[in-house]
Amino acid sequence: MERLFRIFSGFKHSLRHRDLLCVSVLLCLQGVLCFNVDTGDSTSRILTSDSSSLFGFSLDFHTDGGNIWLLSGAPRANTSQPGVVRGGAVLRCEVDPAQPDSCTQINFDSTGSETVDGFQDQKSDQWFGFSVKSASPAKDAVAACAPLYVFYAQRDDTRDPVGNCFLATNGMTAFDSYSPCRALDARALNDRTQHGQCESGFSLDFSKDSEEVLVGAVGDQYWAGTLYTLDLDNTNDPYNNDMYSALPSVNEDDFHLAYSVASGEFTGDGTPDYVVGVPRAGGDPTSENPNFVAGQLRILSKGPGRRLETLSTDPAVLESNQFGSNFGYSVIVQDVNNDGLDDIITGAPMYSSEGFQHVDLGAVYVYLLTQAAQTPTFSAPTVLMGKSAKGRFGTALAALGDINQDGFNDIAIGAPYEGLEAGSNWGSVYIYHGSANGIRAEKPAQVLRASDFSTDLKAFGFSLAGGMDIDGNQYPDMAVGSYLTDRAVVLRSRPIVNMVPNRQVLTVEPELINLESKACAKDGVNVTCFDVSVCFTYDGVNVPNQINVDVEIALDVQQNVKRAMFQSSNTAVERFVGYMVNKGSSCSLIQEKALIQNGVQDKLNPIVVRVKYGLTCLFTCLFVCVKQSDIQDKLNPIVVRVKYGLTAPTGVQVGQLTPVLNDNKPTLETQQVSILKDCGPDDKCVPDLKITSASATPEVGVYVGDLNTELVLTAVVENVGEGAYVSTLSLSPPAGVDYIGGDITLARGTKNCDLLVVVDDSKVVQCPLGNPFQGRATAMLRFSTLSLVGADNSLSFLFYANSTNEEAVGTLADNTKELAVPVKVKAAVSLLGASIPEQVVFTQRTDRPSPITKQVDVGPEVTHNYEIRNNGPSDIGSAKLTIMWPSRQKDSDILDNAYILYLLDASVTQGQGQCVVKGSGVNPGGLEAPSTSETTTSASRRRRQAEAGDNTDDGSVTDAEKQTAQATTLDCTNTDCVEIECTIGRLSPGSAVVQIRARLWEKTLLDAGYQETRIETTAELEVVQLLPASLTADSLPTATHKVTTTANPETVSVTSSSIPIWIIAAAAAGGLLLLILIILIMFKCGFFKRKKPTEYQAVKQEPAAKRHSKDFEDA
Repeated sequence: MERLFRIFSGFKHSLRHRDLLCVSVLLCLQGVLCFNVDTGDSTSRILTSDSSSLFGFSLDFHTDGGNIWLLSGAPRANTSQPGVVRGGAVLRCEVDPAQPDSCTQINFDSTGSETVDGFQDQKSDQWFGFSVKSASPAKDAVAACAPLYVFYAQRDDTRDPVGNCFLATNGMTAFDSYSPCRALDARALNDRTQHGQCESGFSLDFSKDSEEVLVGAVGDQYWAGTLYTLDLDNTNDPYNNDMYSALPSVNEDDFHLAYSVASGEFTGDGTPDYVVGVPRAGGDPTSENPNFVAGQLRILSKGPGRRLETLSTDPAVLESNQFGSNFGYSVIVQDVNNDGLDDIITGAPMYSSEGFQHVDLGAVYVYLLTQAAQTPTFSAPTVLMGKSAKGRFGTALAALGDINQDGFNDIAIGAPYEGLEAGSNWGSVYIYHGSANGIRAEKPAQVLRASDFSTDLKAFGFSLAGGMDIDGNQYPDMAVGSYLTDRAVVLRSRPIVNMVPNRQVLTVEPELINLESKACAKDGVNVTCFDVSVCFTYDGVNVPNQINVDVEIALDVQQNVKRAMFQSSNTAVERFVGYMVNKGSSCSLIQEKALIQNGVQDKLNPIVVRVKYGLTCLFTCLFVCVKQSDIQDKLNPIVVRVKYGLTAPTGVQVGQLTPVLNDNKPTLETQQVSILKDCGPDDKCVPDLKITSASATPEVGVYVGDLNTELVLTAVVENVGEGAYVSTLSLSPPAGVDYIGGDITLARGTKNCDLLVVVDDSKVVQCPLGNPFQGRATAMLRFSTLSLVGADNSLSFLFYANSTNEEAVGTLADNTKELAVPVKVKAAVSLLGASIPEQVVFTQRTDRPSPITKQVDVGPEVTHNYEIRNNGPSDIGSAKLTIMWPSRQKDSDILDNAYILYLLDASVTQGQGQCVVKGSGVNPGGLEAPSTSETTTSASRRRRQAEAGDNTDDGSVTDAEKQTAQATTLDCTNTDCVEIECTIGRLSPGSAVVQIRARLWEKTLLDAGYQETRIETTAELEVVQLLPASLTADSLPTATHKVTTTANPETVSVTSSSIPIWIIAAAAAGGLLLLILIILIMFKCGFFKRKKPTEYQAVKQEPAAKRHSKDFEDA
């Protein structure tokens, strides 16, 4: 039942577009721009440096005295430092579109290895440029670090990667070194491993007020990790003025605190706070087995003295819900919902799908700060998921600022290994916009891919930088690193046009039309019409005062067969290319008049008008329509659609940015025009369909396998409400029945009912009721049950009446009616039989042995065949055939073994089954079966004896013999019978054969003095089961049959008698008359005419040609 309702619910929707005579196709070819970060070759800038230097490993923008630079770390670059190999560098690159590409190394450190605090250091392979950050524009300061900088400690001559950072100030002319762990390590006389693996500078940032540099040292304190902060005003004596996070407990070893670092204000006290990623933290650190690898975020704030204290938060823990996801690998702080509070965004690039079917998808968690306090309160995280396995979405994060100028800050997320299997051009960057509710998580605003660029890029998105307007168009720009190809890509943002602010683009007048009011003319005929108006205005940041738009206005867009056309073009679509629109509040107006086609039948549904706009280069539209005067749809509105877009400007200079439409605002608008209908004061037609009756013929039901009887269903449907538009009576045939044909009788005539294929390839018989339908209709549908297998004891037919205008819920119950047709089984049977041979001769033999030990000495062989016929229509599951077989003389004392038909075998020779002989069974005397030669000899001997008897018999019969020659019948009334029971297996319409073999016991008949003897066997057939067994049978049929074998002694002959004399005389006379007739015919033909000798000689002397001519004439 549920399946049928599901079919009809899907089918009901398809009724609205039943007559598909019109096709409308819209092909929108989206360009590579997508939104406002321009990836075009003429506007983007791809920077590069030395091969294998890992240029682009870290990025940040820096402004200095009006100049804007991109800072890029190249941690494997060679420099001019004496004796230093692959020490790494930071490069300053030109990003001004008006300037040529150039990148130069910043001379943070020009010295080679040095002696510090009396100990030697090592700068080769130190990975300087691993991290780089700028404090501009608030401060003229740049920090860059080498986390693998090695210091030789005083104890055991060990090499410790303590890490080292440099601060550049005063226009990058003054440089200071800061290595907090190097100073601590030099004084660690007792346990150098506490600070020796510090790797300070692994993470790097500036405080929110740009007054402090933040240096993460993930290996400090036995890899528990430490955050160091240094006030930029105290760089002369850093080791006595810096602050550091509280000493960890012993259970926090290997937590990697400060793997990432960012700064915001979370307490409301106006001083900067710090958020650090701790990717191997998690669980309860005081427990014996804490979960070290879940990942956490911790917020630090300045405490007493030089300590940074960890703040409590609500929720108590900001952590991942997945083991080993590397939660906290990256972190940024930005207000994404414009509530004045700093929000936290962190990456977990090794996050995998549930069950780890897709590993390293990556995830990014967005925590909105809801209350700044000493215990900051955060919302539940919004989780952005990666799109590709092993893509490591969230490896890099960047705060972009308000890149689309909608009042909310935006973010960029790197997935540097997405598409790695391609071999080249792999890596992606996802841009998400902020909103009042936080990040727009439903989909990214734009996706930048390495394949968008003509240059090969690998690990595109490993590093990101943003938040700075490099070209002065008031839109923040961004940069993307591709360190494996030693490149960085600088991308600029396009100005955004906000179309029609606070104004409706599309209006129609009137919104309700009367088809009887015909105020317009078309081809000399008055028609109904309405007005369509499109009004454009726009604004935006740094947008031109005048733009050109491409506009498309479409009528009746929800219908395939259009009911409205534009008066100017006689089409349902109008396009305007390069339509000029002015910035400001004035309206640039397009006005068109739409005409309604005569003969419209759809009066219920409004006409929908739609407008859409967009860049010419972004879409191409194709519209194909076949007009039809008789429109079936009388419910749907006429929809008017307006589609619009900016016209691509011509003559654009290389590197010039062109405006783009705001992707967060629709470029498509629709209005609808309704048709006045005779549906009462509310203009809504509410039908009340009901199926009053449903019946089947034959009433008794159908039989499995019946090929000759059709199933005819009759249903009566009425509508007692308002008009039912595009109304139908539908029926879903069950399995096992096939639709033959049918029709429905309406007040206006008869219509055919069609078989349609709908949901899930299900079939539905649909009968049209009318458009609209009122009154009463009767449907008669014919079905074949040829395919019926009879799994159920009834066939369920569900009739369903519906229309495209909705019916009141309270009257829907009678829209359906279920009809159950019984499914039964029956079979007609017949039983036939034959004796082979029908007559046998029993002979008095002088050589018959006594006692008899061989079957050949018994007498002639007799076979009785019984044929069981199933005349259908259903299959027989099992049947029983009982045969009563005359075996012995009854109460005879002539001979102890006075057999009549000596039983040799009983079997089913055709079909399935077996036979069982009750009592003494087959071959009760255990006689020896004959060989082939014995069988042949026995037959020959019987023929010779018969011929000898014929020669000695004079053909006379005595009176005593005539009296004895009267026929004797032997059956179960005067003999002892053996019961043979045969079980017949499954029998489809057709036959099964049972064969009984025996030999006539001649001695019994001779000793009893029988002459002509009829031996009868009786068989009774009883059907035990019909198939399918689960179905009801009207009755189980039976049948009976007798088979007779006639046995005659060889001495009996037919008495000869003379032929009557009159027959002989008549035969002679007839022969004589026939002879005379033949002679007369031959005489007439000249057979007896002879030539004289002289005539014969004359003929011989004539020429041959003359003779032939004469013969021809005579003939």
